[in-house]
Amino acid sequence: MIPPEGKEVKYVFKLKKSIYGTKQAPRDWYRTMHKFLVEKLKLKRSKFDHCLYYNFDNDNIILLLLYVDDILIACSNKDLLHHIRTLIAREFKISSLGHFDIYLGIRIERDLNQRHIYISQTEYIEQIGLKFKCEPDNTTRTPFEHNFYIDLEVELSIMTEADRLYVQEFPYRQIVGCLLYVAICTRPDISYAISYLSRYLNNPTVRLCRAARRTIKYLLNTKNKRLRLGGRTFPYLRGFSDTDHGGCLDTRRSTTSNLLFLGDSCFSWYCTRQLRTVDSTCVAEFMALTPLMKEIIWSRYILAELNVRLRVATTVFCDNQAAIALAQDPVFHKRTKSIGIMYRQIEDATEAGLLNVVYVATDDNLADINTKSSLQRDKFEYFVDSILNGVNIPTSIIKVMTKEDLGLFGF
Repeated sequence: MIPPEGKEVKYVFKLKKSIYGTKQAPRDWYRTMHKFLVEKLKLKRSKFDHCLYYNFDNDNIILLLLYVDDILIACSNKDLLHHIRTLIAREFKISSLGHFDIYLGIRIERDLNQRHIYISQTEYIEQIGLKFKCEPDNTTRTPFEHNFYIDLEVELSIMTEADRLYVQEFPYRQIVGCLLYVAICTRPDISYAISYLSRYLNNPTVRLCRAARRTIKYLLNTKNKRLRLGGRTFPYLRGFSDTDHGGCLDTRRSTTSNLLFLGDSCFSWYCTRQLRTVDSTCVAEFMALTPLMKEIIWSRYILAELNVRLRVATTVFCDNQAAIALAQDPVFHKRTKSIGIMYRQIEDATEAGLLNVVYVATDDNLADINTKSSLQRDKFEYFVDSILNGVNIPTSIIKVMTKEDLGLFGF
């Protein structure tokens, strides 16, 4: 419709369909996909991960994972898989990749005899090397140099004009962003390096830029390392927790590191700086247990939805006797008054029988890999092999949960 000459007419259009690129489009797409999966495919959406859909019908198992417009389907029956794919094709225009080997940049390899799945990001790491013009040197075997720490105020004060120009042109944020995806998906061994580098996105220094390049070289030298999942081990949960006390020279806050294993497979890891400064190693270690406890509870809920009900308490390994004693016997005295309410949940979970916090020597605490850069190369490689390949993991202490314990947490 053309407005009359000399007059300005404003029109408002009502959209019957979402337009790609608008801020409402992703939610509309998810609503459309969710309605189709629930009503047409008769799948149930997980209460604890809204991208996971499942259905268990007698011996038939369907698991569907939705990531924007990428769909990953696992079925126990090939005919059922073909039927689901046909129904989706009738509703949406799709391209079926069949038996996939790469998903979201992650290479997936299978060992059907041993029931193992290996995931890696070799091609993605090579692309990072090409993008930032780094080449493997076959000598860099750790993400950081030994005892790498910086005092930002001192570093900035000694920078020359040439250093500032170098830092200004260096793609520091891009490198950290690319490495972060690797650390999240398949390489827990660089979690500490990425956590440390991420603290200085606004104020990188020359040493930090060199450290970022060193991390790329480490990945290029170890690009063929794979994270092993699955196997024939009984699927019980084991967690490792560790922290350094006041390791950040700028804030004097501690770094928390947690690892979570299902059987012998490390499937969840966590490395971050704690929210506040504490005055003792005991409090720092105790506070590190809380995020691990939340991850354990979430994992048990997911497993329960998928008909994997764990009847034993989750063993959590910690190398601080005082923190273990505090978790098992919540004595409230002067030294623990500073611990906030949110961190006291670990005591309730331990008392209810969900967690069993036990001591492990520091040399066997796998979470120690992501709390400091002072590990010797041989110790670092020992931890990496244990985490990625599921070997040399301390044996869990089995503590059976009662029906009351299971009911208390809704399992």
